[in-house]
Amino acid sequence: MKKGSGQYLYCIYLLLIMGLSACSVYDRTSVKNPPIDTAFVFDNKVEVDKDNLSKAEVTDLQESLGGYWSDSLNANKYRRYGFFYRINNPPIFDTTNISTTKNLMLGYMSSRGYFSAAASDTFYIDSLSKPLQKRTFVTMKIDPGKATIIDSVSYSLPDSNIVHILSRIRQRDPNIQIGKTKLSNDPISAELDRITQLYRNRGYYKITKEDLVAVVDTNDLSLLKMTIDPFQQAMLLAKSAAKRSKNPTASVDFTKRQFTDSTQQDLHQNDFSIYHIGKIFVYPETGATDIPDSVMTHPQWFPNKFTTKSGNVSI
Repeated sequence: MKKGSGQYLYCIYLLLIMGLSACSVYDRTSVKNPPIDTAFVFDNKVEVDKDNLSKAEVTDLQESLGGYWSDSLNANKYRRYGFFYRINNPPIFDTTNISTTKNLMLGYMSSRGYFSAAASDTFYIDSLSKPLQKRTFVTMKIDPGKATIIDSVSYSLPDSNIVHILSRIRQRDPNIQIGKTKLSNDPISAELDRITQLYRNRGYYKITKEDLVAVVDTNDLSLLKMTIDPFQQAMLLAKSAAKRSKNPTASVDFTKRQFTDSTQQDLHQNDFSIYHIGKIFVYPETGATDIPDSVMTHPQWFPNKFTTKSGNVSI
């Protein structure tokens, strides 16, 4: 009897799961404190064009772009009791918030290397499903276009030895793979971090990431060729535009930042100065808990001091 009873409950459970699964997410979503007889945001989603992208890239972009909705255009739906959803105090729908969301999403796409991305929106208002509720469904469609690929990297930096080391490191462990890496924030930032650390390891202790900049050039180098033939120049321009639309590329040059503000110039003028080892002080009587800076600024604590003839080493 108990066995049959358990099987009966199991069947009921399966039927319940199947019934809930058959219902759409919208049927399982309740709204708390909706604006009465006023259009409000009930659902918002992002659709990314699948052309030129892998399934993983589409999923990644859709999930990331979901965080760039304007607050006034985000339903903030959350899950309750496993199968149900709730929206608390949904925002009133206002079309002016669509342009804000587009700018935010396109800005994010640019940071990922998609500089020719386009955004379009659709929305409709459902006033029939629930009495006195005007549920608005908003969809943002993103066409990424072709990602801009880094096709060359150069270093216009002080200290040719460091430039040589950077070139060797990039061949062994590249942050940027020529012809493969997208022109995006992450690889550029990683390379700037590497340059900063290398300079500091070579004695440039004042240098920070702020002293460096990545200069990006997307111009076709063929346009730099001088020509007085207007027809040939027009052909070069047309060829360059077609090339950029099919396979957009960019060259990146890492160089010293040129500060235009006089205050910033004064503040950073010595950042690329190398520090050399000066005098060496050895304190054999110091303990593990002594602070080196305090010891060096209080020589009276150690009257019995021996200094080499050169004066560079003191014990």
